[in-house]
This record gives sequence, C-alpha cells and structure tokens, in this order.
Amino acid sequence: MTLTHSLVEVTDYVVAKLEANRDALGLYAVYFGDQRQIPGTPVVCVEPDHKRNELISAFRKIEVVCVLQIIIYHSKVTDTQTNRRGADILAEDIEDLLHADPQLGGLAIHCYVTSVNSGYSTKADALMRSCRIQFEVESQNQLPGS
Repeated sequence: MTLTHSLVEVTDYVVAKLEANRDALGLYAVYFGDQRQIPGTPVVCVEPDHKRNELISAFRKIEVVCVLQIIIYHSKVTDTQTNRRGADILAEDIEDLLHADPQLGGLAIHCYVTSVNSGYSTKADALMRSCRIQFEVESQNQLPGS
C-alpha cells in the first residue's frame, strides 16, 4: 500500500480491521458512521471526523492528519458499575488492536489513539453506556504542480 490522503480510505481500513476482529472483540456489529438505531450490543461505529493538511515544504508536500471518532455502544444501562467496566475494557481492547498496526497497513506514517472518553448516549430512547475513542492517522501527500 502507499500513503493515503483520503479520510474515507482510512475509515474503510479501520472498519475492515474491526470487522475482521469482530468475534475476538465480542462485537455485535461494526458500522461506517454513527447509527440512529442500535439493533444489538456491543456495536462500534467508525465516524470520520475531519482531515487537516499542513504544508511542510516549498515543493508542495503536505502532512495529512485524518481524525476518526470510534464510538462504542456497549449496552443499555442496567447496572452502572458492570456496564462501565465492560465498556472500558472493550475500549482498551480496541485501542490495543489499533496500536498493533502502527502504519495502518502502509496507509500512514503512524497512527495512534489520542483520547478515550467514557460516558452515556441515547439511542432509540434508551440510555446506553458508550465510549468514544479519538484516533489520529498521520500521512503525507504531494500536491500537484510546483
């Protein structure tokens, strides 16, 4: 693979990686983008957040940073302590899986989780335990022309 400048390509790769590890992670489903309805749990939604480009040389070379939000909907809130622990363990397992592929299969120079936030979300009028993982992917690209 070659370095990418595409937020969609990065998101597709992360979705495919999570899908390939779905059974090992104990996931019900993995989706590209957030969902209105959650048919079962736990579910992971990979939401493309933003991409930024920064000029790094006079020859139109740019650093590309793609930012994804990986949202985990763990379970409906029943027992706060059990739900919290399970959601946090799943978030750590996903973080470890992402860190085990530091160049994202050759698409990136490097990538890493920058934050993990645990909380609650409402889906279909149900309160759910959730976690949000922010994942940054750094790459480079050469702009056309000179």
